[in-house]
Amino acid sequence: MIKIPETLKSFSSTPSLLLVAGTSGARFFVVSPTGLTEVDSFFIDKPKYSDNEGFFVRSGGGKRFGSGSVKVENSNELLSRFVNSFADRSKKLINSYKYLNKVFLFVPSHLAPIVRSSLPKDAKNKLVAVISGNYLKFHPLDIAKKAWNSTINTGTRLTSETASKLLNRKFLNFRRKK
Repeated sequence: MIKIPETLKSFSSTPSLLLVAGTSGARFFVVSPTGLTEVDSFFIDKPKYSDNEGFFVRSGGGKRFGSGSVKVENSNELLSRFVNSFADRSKKLINSYKYLNKVFLFVPSHLAPIVRSSLPKDAKNKLVAVISGNYLKFHPLDIAKKAWNSTINTGTRLTSETASKLLNRKFLNFRRKK
């Protein structure tokens, strides 16, 4: 457990879950008034090939169309394994820590839609901010500071896409005068 500094005491007053996802792993932190605790983590190892195993050439009619290796096409399978593991573990954490009021998601921008859609419904309802970037190797206090800064800058709730479109309009004219 890591003690929360005085500057973040207001942030730690409400129990929160920090979901930090990278491209090959994830870490899960619980922020409470007592401190910051890493409750779970996992990493998916990428397969290591000794040489060009599975190398193939696509050709036909005496022409060469392309070549490649099977190891390049396994990235989709690795991504699906990662998303499934992330969804399972986040669901278990949400169910075991029901007292958490806020959820912060740290994820690289290219994975954000996939990871966000894999969250359980309870986590989506408590989601306060999605912070883009790979924070997997950052210190837990730096991650907590980023989450605290995101609540200061954006408010406390993440609005839906349609609601944000309505809120960003300059004015709403319900009655048209002719």
